[in-house]
Amino acid sequence: MWIFLLYKIIAISCSFSNSTLLSTTSKVALRTQIFQNEKWLQIDTGGLHLFYPVEWEKKKMENNPSSLFIFAPESTIRDKFRDNINFLRQDLNGKDYDLEAYIKLTLDQIAQNTLESNILSRSVRKKKGQSFAQIDYRCILNTMHLEFHQIVWIEKGNAYVLTLTTLDYPNNRNLKSGIKILEQAEFHAQP
Repeated sequence: MWIFLLYKIIAISCSFSNSTLLSTTSKVALRTQIFQNEKWLQIDTGGLHLFYPVEWEKKKMENNPSSLFIFAPESTIRDKFRDNINFLRQDLNGKDYDLEAYIKLTLDQIAQNTLESNILSRSVRKKKGQSFAQIDYRCILNTMHLEFHQIVWIEKGNAYVLTLTTLDYPNNRNLKSGIKILEQAEFHAQP
């Protein structure tokens, strides 16, 4: 279940194309915000409130309204993968997952479906009374060395997953911005 979503996210990151993605500026409220001397935009959608750098590109899947992607700028014309933040809401179809059970499922799937997976950290914390998990890991997927920083929360029968996916290499300039995006994100269940 989760790993299928992971492969789909990787495929989208590798084959970013305007024909498969649809801009949703009219559907998502955006406001300009000055964030630590940088120009950032704001998103409020599907249980998520966050800011992201104006240079990053927001896209929403036209065939999956419960997912959202924010792509880092391309570093070269030959980029085969774009670092990104992705957000999805997964209906748990009545399965009785709590946060710990979903984390265990996620960790099991990472170990089973990736090469050389290395869990960097795993924690459960609270922000404004909302419990969430953060899982940071590196792995090899489709010959790419990737680094993931993932926030997960469960509410009202849904799993909400916010993930930063970057190529794992020294001095990746998008990693710092991506982590800043994750740190200031706020979550709330959809009505």
